[in-house]
Amino acid sequence: MPLIIIFSGAYCKSDSIVEKLQQTTNSPLVTDKDLILRAASLANMAAAKVERALSARTSVFNQFTHEKERASAFFKVAVAEAIADDRLILEGFGGQLIPWRVTHCLRVCLIADMKFRTIEAMKKAGVTEKEAVKLIHGRDEDAAAWSSKYHGSNDPWNSSHHDIILPTDKIDAEEAGAIILENASKKV
Repeated sequence: MPLIIIFSGAYCKSDSIVEKLQQTTNSPLVTDKDLILRAASLANMAAAKVERALSARTSVFNQFTHEKERASAFFKVAVAEAIADDRLILEGFGGQLIPWRVTHCLRVCLIADMKFRTIEAMKKAGVTEKEAVKLIHGRDEDAAAWSSKYHGSNDPWNSSHHDIILPTDKIDAEEAGAIILENASKKV
């Protein structure tokens, strides 16, 4: 079974799909939060600073501190350490750092249309429609900046970045999990 990389848009029901995969495969799950904590430990810096390095926004002090570059470097080290275990589910931005020459990876993108995501954000975050759209756009900006930096394209949902793109507004967690597992079991 290859390393399964899950990259998703905000509020695309990725949690239920990842949970289903984890139950079925008994694979450990590593999220961006785990990687951020590890990178913070390695860099001897606050986790919040590492997390900010993953966002689209750059501090005005970065030109003096180079904090974003330093945090990004340690985040890469944390990803490299994590993928030493092949039977892993890696969820979040971290999976985008793994080069395509690493072929034992199944790169999965989970995305849904804006209407679906807005409704999900309103339910999960308990916010108004306007606030939900703002939350989603903020996360999408971060994903676009990340994609631009590491793929040269500011479209994080571009099919060239993923092996499979699943529309989570059109299929349920059960079906998405089955599709991912079917593809993960194929020979590379």
